[in-house]
Amino acid sequence: MNMVHKIRTIFFGTPAFAVPALKALVENGRFDVIAVVSQPDRPAGRKKIVTPPPVKVFAEERGIKVIQPEKLKGEAIDQIKELAPELAVVVAYGNLIPKVLIEAAPKGFINIHPSLLPKYRGASPITAAILDGDKETGVCLMVLDDGMDHGPVIACRKVALSGDETTASLLKSLAPVGAQMIDKELAEYLDGKLVAVPQDHDKATFCKLIEADDARIDWAKTAVEIERLVRAMDGVTPAWTTLDGKTLLIRRGRASDEKNDQTPGTLIEIKNNLAVATGEGCLFLDELQLSGGKAMSGQAFLNGHKDLMGKVLV
Repeated sequence: MNMVHKIRTIFFGTPAFAVPALKALVENGRFDVIAVVSQPDRPAGRKKIVTPPPVKVFAEERGIKVIQPEKLKGEAIDQIKELAPELAVVVAYGNLIPKVLIEAAPKGFINIHPSLLPKYRGASPITAAILDGDKETGVCLMVLDDGMDHGPVIACRKVALSGDETTASLLKSLAPVGAQMIDKELAEYLDGKLVAVPQDHDKATFCKLIEADDARIDWAKTAVEIERLVRAMDGVTPAWTTLDGKTLLIRRGRASDEKNDQTPGTLIEIKNNLAVATGEGCLFLDELQLSGGKAMSGQAFLNGHKDLMGKVLV
């Protein structure tokens, strides 16, 4: 009996978003996943408990070797090259893959990227799509080179956006799309049925790693823009402002074109609902959390803090 050759494959990934793609590789009889490369265990949660990344947890459950270098250099590169991978699949790994490593896999390094390239190269493509109010996004299967999301694209799948997505919800809905491309588009590429096409680099846009300051609300912006910010930061770092010097997290909000003549940032009550005046319209606060307190509905906050109406958030 002829034994079917399985492709020696290394998977590079870290967060929960990457797990469905790894699962698809493991369960597809064509690939032999010989190792997983993931970010090191990091402190997580309010108690800062050192926690393994989701990809590591899945890999160890399946008995797959896990490598967790702080950086891909020196000994880590040697260790990966010694495994003699034929193919590598990368999904939200979190570090640039050096050229010397890319050249070590004869069938290439294939990346699953959650945007419609060349738009939104970089660290936060899902968040960027929400911030910009895009009507669609998607997932691209691409060949890595030594640039940031720069290599040729094998295939893309488009996903329509309804306008109420958050980064957290969109991550969950796009993850299985990338996993499906393992079984179809990646297989067709390896069989020569799909050819990777260079990107139009003149149309490339970049998005940076999100930091806490990026989540601060500017109440002079329109209510629509601020609502996008709140949704975009859900799953990253909560949108925030300050009230009497205390941090106030805005976890859910709804834009309204309700007119008012208040200074942007002013807490107002509209038909028994808590809202904030903005540069254009107002933002109803559906869920918020004052520093040191618990998250609560806007209605509950209003009932307990009517004395704060007229205060200005900054």
